[in-house]
Amino acid sequence: MELLSYMIKIDRVVRNLDKITPEMFDTLSLFTFNQYLSIYQIHKMWKDHVKKISYKNMHIKIQKLIEFNLIERETNDSKFKERELERGAKYYRLSEEGIFALFLYNKTSINSYDIYKNQSFKKGKTLEHISEIFNEYEKEIFKNHQNCNLFELFLYPWISIDTIKKLSPQEDPIGQIRMILNDCCNVIKERLLRFPSGINNYYLHDIFKFNPIVPDYIFRLQDGVVKLKDNPLLSFLKDSFSLNFESVKVKKENENRIILYNLDDKKEITLEYDDEKREVAIISNTNDSDRLSLKAYSINQVVLPNPMLETVVKGIDLKFLHYKAVFLLIMGKIRDDLVLFKNDKKFMDMLDKLKNSFDIKYNSLLDNN
Repeated sequence: MELLSYMIKIDRVVRNLDKITPEMFDTLSLFTFNQYLSIYQIHKMWKDHVKKISYKNMHIKIQKLIEFNLIERETNDSKFKERELERGAKYYRLSEEGIFALFLYNKTSINSYDIYKNQSFKKGKTLEHISEIFNEYEKEIFKNHQNCNLFELFLYPWISIDTIKKLSPQEDPIGQIRMILNDCCNVIKERLLRFPSGINNYYLHDIFKFNPIVPDYIFRLQDGVVKLKDNPLLSFLKDSFSLNFESVKVKKENENRIILYNLDDKKEITLEYDDEKREVAIISNTNDSDRLSLKAYSINQVVLPNPMLETVVKGIDLKFLHYKAVFLLIMGKIRDDLVLFKNDKKFMDMLDKLKNSFDIKYNSLLDNN
């Protein structure tokens, strides 16, 4: 996912940060060491390890997390036992917004550690294994949610997930990595809050349905070949999904669904209007996890982000953030893990680029003297 798309996705949770209570974070943190959970499983954890709570009240708490887009339904039924599906269990997983909120507030550690520790004891671990248990706990969010966009943007360009999984408990590189991601999340938050009223303020009419009263025909997506630059929505999609061609074939499958093809007839993007949610889902056909939603007041009124957002996004230097991450780890306590980092090609490549960049600027400063 491109940074622009990611920020559009995260904007909603940034607007609701003051409404996320510590109790909500307590529930959310259970997902750090679980890829997915049912309401029943969450209720049992609370009842056994936190405090007594009725199933009805637990259900209300989960609905709040769903309302703020912090968790989402797990729709891949192949992950579950047939018996569980027959009972009608609904499973949920951390959303991109939920992962962002956890790292922004440093809630990826400690909150649910006691529950994780007790589960480890039930599996045969003892007090002698406390250091090992805590080390594994800190890694859980990286192992269970390794395909999230936050990691794709801010972590994987400079370190591999395999290195993170092998880090030892004696030093504190995992803690440093969490803090690095916390810094990245704060950068995103600060940039989005430059739009006090939110980023959505650009209305598009007639995308899905023709309305003769509104003359803005340029916004309408008609079947046929359309140049990306000739339509505000398509121009936005070109930047958000890094489309490297100039025209698309538009095909309306029905009143609420549009497919965009490249000129070689390969599906690129699907647009689906959801009347219940009042949103337009935009889904990459080349990468199903690469998706975002746009607010829609009706099928005839979809909202695009403020055009200035793209300028703000361009002001975020990802390479600098990657260099900073490598520098902080090198200067930190990674003595026992030096071999791991040395064998991580991503890390060493980024370290080499950092060194070259430093040398060039350092020598330039010396030359000026």
